[in-house]
Amino acid sequence: LARFSAKLESELPNFVDLVARAYAGKFTDEELSALLAFYQSPTGQMFVAKQPEMVQAVSDTGQEWGRRMALQVLQEYIVDKTRGK
Repeated sequence: LARFSAKLESELPNFVDLVARAYAGKFTDEELSALLAFYQSPTGQMFVAKQPEMVQAVSDTGQEWGRRMALQVLQEYIVDKTRGK
């Protein structure tokens, strides 16, 4: 585990560089500055802090919605089959 952690730590600057290049390829300097200002603002800090919780909540909501939709489609299919459709 220590060897793995050391390798990750030594490669972290390379990863940061790759991520920075990805952002630079998708956003202008002005947009990046605006994003930085947002994330440094109180609202941006709140957004970052709540993001893991929100990702989980949206995932849970999507899974529940998918289950309900699958059940409805299955029920409609069964009704259609019993009616000979």
